[in-house]
Order: sequence, then C-alpha cells, then structure tokens
Amino acid sequence: MNPLSISIRKKSTPFGSGGTTVLLSGILDRGGATHLMEELQPVLQSEPSHLVLDITALRHVNADGIRVFAKLLALQEHHRGSFHIINLSSHAEGAMFEARELKGGVKILQIAGNLDLRGTQAVEQNVLKLCEGYRPQLLLDLSATDMVVSLGIRLLLQAIKTASAHGGRVLLLNPSPAVANALEFSGLAQFIARGKESEVAAGMS
Repeated sequence: MNPLSISIRKKSTPFGSGGTTVLLSGILDRGGATHLMEELQPVLQSEPSHLVLDITALRHVNADGIRVFAKLLALQEHHRGSFHIINLSSHAEGAMFEARELKGGVKILQIAGNLDLRGTQAVEQNVLKLCEGYRPQLLLDLSATDMVVSLGIRLLLQAIKTASAHGGRVLLLNPSPAVANALEFSGLAQFIARGKESEVAAGMS
C-alpha cells in the first residue's frame, strides 16, 4: 500500500480558474514522489494555469519530496503557469535567523528551521534587504535548515539575482544533504559553498 494518498480536484484553486488542486496525505518519500508524478502526468499535460498542492495532511516530506516540489515548480514556470503549496499544519513554526557581519564586509545570515511557507515568509524580508546596497557579499548559512520547498528555492534564487544586480554575490553555506539535493536539482549547485565561514568569507572578500 502506498503511504501517500492523492486526491485531485480540477478547476478548484484559490488562485483562479483553469487550475488544479491536489490534496496530499500521508508520507511523501521516494515511492510517494514517483506515485505523485505518475498521477499528475495527465494534469501536467493539460498545462493548468494554477497547480496547487494542499499538504495539510502530509505527515512527512523527505528529500525526494522536496525534489518533486522543485520539479513541479520548474514545469509550471516552463508552461507559464503558477505553482503553490498551501495549508501547512498550524503547528508548523517559522524559521529563525541570525545576521552578523564578518571581516571584509561579508554578511552572514544563519537560517534555522524549514524554508517552507511560514519559514520563507519569516526570513524573506531580511534576506532580500541584505542583498541590496553596494556590491553586497552575503553568506546564507543553511547548516541548520532542515528542508526547503519551492517557495524557499524561489527566495534563494531571488536573493542571488538581487545581489548580482547590485554587483554582489550570494553563497549558500554548508547545506544539509537533503537541502543540498534540492538546491542541486534546482540548478543552484554552483552557489553552494562548504567549509568554515571565515575561510569562505575570506574568499568572497
């Protein structure tokens, strides 16, 4: 028996008509990820304007699940549609963050927790603010980040683009294996840095 249950409701999303809402419950692991992509093939072929995953009833998501979120985001963006993850558990907590400045003017922001909906909302303003100004150099320490979903990936990409537009740079420091897999799958592998923060910062400055 598959640990993931899937219920698909076409043309019923909070974001407009021409969309599909997918209710997920159970566990989104490797088998669940394969099952989800198989079930969504007909939906994706119809190129819905809005694809919504309601994950209220999900008990666990591992790295394979995160990769599926990133893949669905990429597919929807390719077809100029939108992708949303909604209704996280009310018990989910936002991510915590701590900002410091290192020698050479490099700023470091440590993110602890999940870059899910609430976590991304909790840190988004601070992350993007640090990416502005003159030639910003920012280290995002992800060593204490447990997971990242599509919204978190989008925030990291936006931070990288914002800093680059201001003549600066963003590196993603020491992500956990699960987070690193999601970053690599999303095309952000070149921005991953490993090592002591002082040594990585010295290379940036």
